[in-house]
Amino acid sequence: MRDLLLMLNREWGTTIFMNTHLLSEVTKVCTDIGIISKGKLLLADSIKNLEQRFPEAKSLEEIYFRIEGGDRSEAGIHNSL
Repeated sequence: MRDLLLMLNREWGTTIFMNTHLLSEVTKVCTDIGIISKGKLLLADSIKNLEQRFPEAKSLEEIYFRIEGGDRSEAGIHNSL
């Protein structure tokens, strides 16, 4: 599945939006992520960059809860987003 999505992106310049709460699946399929909470975009970045920003996090779920839970300054997120 991931190979097909990457091929569509590379060859056709297509972006595919995936809406899910299964963040473990996101890392298998996606290269970039946007985190939306209560109708506001809190973060948009590559998964690779997020893993570098939060090296101690064991999963994307852990990163999400840190960002959504209010620890946005550590992630470089501003309230204006």
